[in-house]
Amino acid sequence: MSSPRNGSSASRLRALRNARGARAHQEATTARSLMTVAFGVPVTALVILAVFGAVVLLAAHEGLGSLASVVSGMWLASHQVPVSITEVTIGILPLAPTLLLAAGTARTVRRHSAERANQDLLPLLISALGGPLLITAVSLAVLMDAASTDPVQSPNALLSFGWTVAVHGIGIAFALAPRWFGLLVRRLHIAPDAIRAMRSGALAFGIVLGGAAIVVVIRLVLRFSTAREMFGTGNSALGYLGLLVLSLLYLPNIVIGTAGVLVGANAHVGPVTADLFNPHAGQVPPLPILSVLPAGSAVYAPLLFVVALVAAVWLGREADGWSLGARVRAVLIAAGAAATLMVLAAVLAGGELGVLGTAGVNIPAAGVFMFCWLGAGGTLATVVLGRDGVRPRGAPSWEDETSLPRPAVDEIEDAAQSPEPAFEDEVEPEFAGEDPADSTGPAYLTGSAQATEPDSAVEVDEEVVTEPFDRADEAPRESAERQTGSAPIDFDIDEDIDDADIDLILRNKN
Repeated sequence: MSSPRNGSSASRLRALRNARGARAHQEATTARSLMTVAFGVPVTALVILAVFGAVVLLAAHEGLGSLASVVSGMWLASHQVPVSITEVTIGILPLAPTLLLAAGTARTVRRHSAERANQDLLPLLISALGGPLLITAVSLAVLMDAASTDPVQSPNALLSFGWTVAVHGIGIAFALAPRWFGLLVRRLHIAPDAIRAMRSGALAFGIVLGGAAIVVVIRLVLRFSTAREMFGTGNSALGYLGLLVLSLLYLPNIVIGTAGVLVGANAHVGPVTADLFNPHAGQVPPLPILSVLPAGSAVYAPLLFVVALVAAVWLGREADGWSLGARVRAVLIAAGAAATLMVLAAVLAGGELGVLGTAGVNIPAAGVFMFCWLGAGGTLATVVLGRDGVRPRGAPSWEDETSLPRPAVDEIEDAAQSPEPAFEDEVEPEFAGEDPADSTGPAYLTGSAQATEPDSAVEVDEEVVTEPFDRADEAPRESAERQTGSAPIDFDIDEDIDDADIDLILRNKN
């Protein structure tokens, strides 16, 4: 028969083993989570690129010996790193893979950071950037080795690492924005209505992009015969499929270029210029999506300015509820945010096009015209159609305190200048003839402390002297409500104690 001491030791040993097992399980789960964040999206992307590269090589009757260099080049190209082949640089790269990589990183980080505290996110962030950077380093090494035998050139290492950090860093920022955005706004002391104005500017930019996408679809329908001729250059089912995939991958670039044209800038693909007033035709690469480029001027082309006009009117109406000056300020902030997004998108969507020169939007013109359309049009719309005094959401923060009613301002100033009630840190009850350690009296309330049993009645003996009653005399109920903005603390007194008993207690204290 085992002794109690042996049984207790065995219990402690089992508890220790369980704790070690739980700790080991938690560490293994954390390690798996970090590995998923680091290599989940990159490995998936590499598998897709490997399949696509193998199909292309086999269709070209080439062996799979150069598959590694092809996959490495496509990995860097998906991060907007320019690709150079036989001294011809392709800098305008499809945005669709880049957006998919950023979205995949954002989704993975959001899922694995949901149950982590902010102070535990550093290993997760390092993993989310470390995995893609490691694959970028391997890709650079493969291309550097292949450059000795193949016509491909090794890209700039610093540029490659920078683009990798930028793409996946944007995904991380979108994933953690709901957690950190409010804290960042408070630390930078940004007015809530300024945030709302910038959000409205982003939505207005989205309206222009949506209108551009609709215009692209309509142009593809109207120029279907030209697109079909370009598909014919594929010469086989696999070639048709490749042209279709490339067209879809370059679709975001085309939509951004069309958005720049809709606000008044011009876009070009080599010698071909797209402009609402003075377009120029020419030879372009046989990519079906490029059939949307104009072959000549059209009478209805200036009517496409209606897209920017709709965005401007919507922006002006979105500023309802402020005074006129505040509405104009909100519109200008929103226009600046939309113009900034337009410039960033134009930078990403353009680049070098080998022997054809460059392709993309006139970046300065796109930013300036976007700001002018939304700023001037939105200001005119909010002056003509805007309304004062109807705030759709949130409290006013553009207006200063003088816009509040004068009594409210006086009350706020009085409350700010009034000293807080001075309470002692601790009040010890005095018991006549009894040891305080043996007393079962209640915990007396001082300052923000509360009684342990607020629902039970308090038995007050004649010999007990307490500070709360004196403080109640020194700080009347009306004064406490005026200074602190809340009702003073009520003390539960047993119903058997009347006013005479309370007077007796106070006289004993004095």
